[in-house]
Amino acid sequence: MERSPIAAGRFYNDNESELKKEIESFFLHANSSQKAIAAITPHAGYIFSGKLAGETLSSVKIPSTVILLGPNHTGKGHPVAVSANDWKIPLGCVKSNQNLIEKIVDVIKVAEIDETAHKNEHSLEVLLPILHVLRDDISIVPITIGPHSYEQCEQLGSELATVISSENEDV
Repeated sequence: MERSPIAAGRFYNDNESELKKEIESFFLHANSSQKAIAAITPHAGYIFSGKLAGETLSSVKIPSTVILLGPNHTGKGHPVAVSANDWKIPLGCVKSNQNLIEKIVDVIKVAEIDETAHKNEHSLEVLLPILHVLRDDISIVPITIGPHSYEQCEQLGSELATVISSENEDV
């Protein structure tokens, strides 16, 4: 299945050519070879945070698979909700990495596949056009996270690191 965009036309341009041109204007270091374990980016509308998100993501080498962790602003769905859907954006479709999704849900017991948490959530979607322009063959593992204690977040991070370290490719 595919998740339809909910932020296109509101948080970012829904016109493919205008969107690509805008995103490319954000880049300082497009196609960087700087390896990173993680990157923290804002997720507001592009008028507010697109430049910083684009500068950040263009300053690192984007691996073939990216795990996206974002807040669940709506409060709907599971507290650690993984989307197994592919995600449509105005630039095309971003595929989900089904094998990694299965491993994450198997190893991280608090994680569940739950599309409800992603249905009206913008936090991960707004990053996809930027990632797609930087690497159009990218696959993703979208995860929204609801309120958790520090200890719960630390445990989730540790379990996620275990899954990532078992992969044969950069994630």
